[in-house]
Amino acid sequence: MRLKFGRLENYPQNAKNFKTATAGSMFTREFMVSFEANAADIQKWVEKSEGLKGITPDIYTKEHQYFPGFPSDANWLKMLEKELPEAKYDYHPVVPHKPQWLNDLKIKNGRKFQIPGKEGHGIGGILIIDDDTNTVYLDLSWS
Repeated sequence: MRLKFGRLENYPQNAKNFKTATAGSMFTREFMVSFEANAADIQKWVEKSEGLKGITPDIYTKEHQYFPGFPSDANWLKMLEKELPEAKYDYHPVVPHKPQWLNDLKIKNGRKFQIPGKEGHGIGGILIIDDDTNTVYLDLSWS
């Protein structure tokens, strides 16, 4: 995994259960990974990662969750607005080239960091931490 694209530290030493995927061509690449580690090691990793310094993450709780897709059907949208106010959810796109474990991602207790791109270091990406499962999800792009 190209952690340098996001200016991130090496994985925590106790990281386990890695899942990885890539997409793109020789001109544009996307790297996706998830792993588990204990909460303290994840926090140390975040604090040591240059690409995350100064970034305030979005916080997910039972009142504000990270949720896949966004229905485009007008009837579905009307029902959703009545039963589940949009403000309660941060929708992420379901994209065919991404693995199912990333497309299906739902976070009820966690954090999302928007990693900015930097000249010579990629486009940027997102880092999501599920604080219920101590799982990290990373999606970085390079062009």
